[in-house]
Amino acid sequence: MGRLVIVSNRLPVTVRADGEGGEPQVARSPGGLATGLSGPHESSEGLWVGWPGDLSALSPEQRERVQADLEGQRLVPVELTAQEVSGYYEGFSNRVLWPLFHYLLDHIPVEAM
Repeated sequence: MGRLVIVSNRLPVTVRADGEGGEPQVARSPGGLATGLSGPHESSEGLWVGWPGDLSALSPEQRERVQADLEGQRLVPVELTAQEVSGYYEGFSNRVLWPLFHYLLDHIPVEAM
């Protein structure tokens, strides 16, 4: 198999700022996409591109450690502003795209967002 590149809204991990000793921890996220694509991601030695969650509470040193951990797992973080998260991820993506591709058309808001 060739190298696989996965691009999704979120990375298949959760970054927690309140780990042991105040150190951030990167842990696998539960969920269908993360679980379903983890095998192909690992076996293809590919990359996974997505939002790592809000990292604003981390110090520069903690951010460097998280970045190194993500790189070690072949995860490429794309950081988003609060406005981007609200408008795209929580707005358009979850309120329009998700219902559309799950045949829940009656859940799509008809007003402009």
